[in-house]
Amino acid sequence: MRSKLFGFVLALVAVATIGVVQQQTNAALPGQVGDAPRCTVKAVGARASAFTVNGGNAKVTFKVTGDKKCRVQLSTNSFYAPSMNGRPYEKQTLFDRQTKVFGPGQHTMSVAVPTKSTKAKGCYYQLDLTYGTRNVLPVLAYAHGRVNCEVVVQQNPVARCTGLKVDTISRTKFSLTGTAMARDGAKIKGYTFKLVQGGSVVKSKTITTSAKTATTTMVRTVPGDYKVRLTVSTSLGDRTSANCVVNLTIPPLPPEPPVVYVKVCDPETGETLTVKEGEEDAYVPLGDPACENVRVCVLEDGTFTTIKQSELDSNSELYSLDPADCEETEEPPVEEEYYDYEEVEELPQTGPADTLLQVTGAISLAAAGTYYWLSRRNA
Repeated sequence: MRSKLFGFVLALVAVATIGVVQQQTNAALPGQVGDAPRCTVKAVGARASAFTVNGGNAKVTFKVTGDKKCRVQLSTNSFYAPSMNGRPYEKQTLFDRQTKVFGPGQHTMSVAVPTKSTKAKGCYYQLDLTYGTRNVLPVLAYAHGRVNCEVVVQQNPVARCTGLKVDTISRTKFSLTGTAMARDGAKIKGYTFKLVQGGSVVKSKTITTSAKTATTTMVRTVPGDYKVRLTVSTSLGDRTSANCVVNLTIPPLPPEPPVVYVKVCDPETGETLTVKEGEEDAYVPLGDPACENVRVCVLEDGTFTTIKQSELDSNSELYSLDPADCEETEEPPVEEEYYDYEEVEELPQTGPADTLLQVTGAISLAAAGTYYWLSRRNA
């Protein structure tokens, strides 16, 4: 029984030993591909200068030798490094890795190279050509270099109302232009222009925009002293400043100018008129020849009359300035008819109306005589 137990223990130790040996064998041959024998790799040129770096890319050329059935897995690696020699290695940070399997022959691999970095990552780079997918020894080729190490300064976002300009368009109309700034993440959202009098807002206008300037117009007819105040809405809240407040005065209406009247002549009628200054262009001044009286002959009836010169000018076919056109001529005397009443032997015959008048007269005479006789008798 003891001999069997001892044999079993020896068997376990043998298996464990074989496993350890096998692990050590696999660890000694990184980059081996399956059951194929691993090829041997050697950089073309010196290990420290085998990489050719061009901007953000690097290439390395190498030879693979061994049995024609051999295979090998290789990787090109690039790292951010804390120093030019790459130490301490545990502080390196992987930037890029390319892995491929090769057979015998001459080959080339490439890898990306960091061009910018920070102090936290490291201001240098390191390049390696190694077996397998891990950065293990031996390193077949390597290179070092400096990276553009940016200094990142953390800044707080800022937003401000930077200015307000007020331009007069007319007595009651104004152009308002506001300016603002925002940086380091802050954003402009809009502009609010307020017209303030005695602490009270009498008019307000808002423009929604992310631009660094905004313009609007505002009308106010009530005379007085005002303040125009600009407030800029930003991602950090509302912003204003002393540069964003402007005094504004709206003057009262100017007094009406006095009305001036002038006397003129109407050339069509010759009449003297009183009109407002500025309206006299439709007439002629007093004393203008167009308004003078002219004695003319009326051609239609040959009489003389007085008219305005302007009337003569517009009716020249009706009048004449030549007195000869209106010379007076003597009219022949009118012959009068005379009657010799003595030669009239009898009254002319009359009609019924005349007879009635004669009868009425006779009756009246008789009545008058009777009235006279009675009045004498009573006396």
